[in-house]
Amino acid sequence: MFSVYASLQNEQELDLPHFVKFGNVNTVTQQHARASEANMQMMQAFGVRPTVLVRNIFDTTASLLDFYSKGFAFSTFFDKEDFNSFSDDEKIDILIQYALPWYFQFVASWQQAEKDHRLEMKWVTFEQMVSDKSGAVADILSFYGISAPNEFIEQKIAENEEKKDTNRFNKGIVGRGKAVLSETQRDRIKELAKAFPSTDFGIIGV
Repeated sequence: MFSVYASLQNEQELDLPHFVKFGNVNTVTQQHARASEANMQMMQAFGVRPTVLVRNIFDTTASLLDFYSKGFAFSTFFDKEDFNSFSDDEKIDILIQYALPWYFQFVASWQQAEKDHRLEMKWVTFEQMVSDKSGAVADILSFYGISAPNEFIEQKIAENEEKKDTNRFNKGIVGRGKAVLSETQRDRIKELAKAFPSTDFGIIGV
């Protein structure tokens, strides 16, 4: 269930009418949302226990470069033709300035929600997932009180990975950001963390 009023160019805030309609149905929702007050209140009201997925911020930047360059700049406020008129280095500089601050706010918001005991949540890193996919899935299922045979989990993972046109999986290479980003660009990204001195960004490699 995609629980958002509408996507593209906007924050993927949870949508109350969707929750009212599907609140008594077992569903899975995956979307990009910070721990805003509205989101937390809806999750508390409907008993949602979120899994928070994070990734090394430098690898994330490299992935965003591919994602937007391949035509998905329309999902932001970037004009597609304008964005693709820049060199890759210029695109990365644009992403650092306009896109990456959201990711730091994302981590900071969920850490604060956890510190305040607003929600019970599970943190998962992209690196954990790619190193042991079936183990990561089993761990997430366990968090929700669900068990499944390892053979079944591996079968479902294999089926998902065959759906190249719909799963949006890019390269999935851990450490790729160091090869794609310059040292100066990596330093600029690290500077963004200084706005959140109470947040531990070690989980995203900063």
